[in-house]
Amino acid sequence: MNYSKTYIPPTNETATPKFVNINIVNFTAEDSSHGWYLDGLPESPVNNTIFSGITLTNTKKLVEQCDNTVGFCDNSTVSPYCPSCIQAEPCVDMTNDCSQYLTQCSSPKYRE
Repeated sequence: MNYSKTYIPPTNETATPKFVNINIVNFTAEDSSHGWYLDGLPESPVNNTIFSGITLTNTKKLVEQCDNTVGFCDNSTVSPYCPSCIQAEPCVDMTNDCSQYLTQCSSPKYRE
């Protein structure tokens, strides 16, 4: 119970969790039931994710769920492949020093 007269109930904006800056790097899974389960919310997608150096072997279902995820998946280091649902996030680097962004900045498609 809330006895305060100043109570303001949470709105969708304040009550919805935000997941950002998630890096999954150098990860291996063997004999798993599913490989990818990424499920952000339409009003709050999982943002600024980086997937690199991932190996999934003997996976029964490679992509179980993949929605509302924005970031970067390095197809050259992810095996067997990155899920197609990951929306590319443009690389913006004012100094032109892209070393901190792994390999995504070296590709022209990630430049604005």
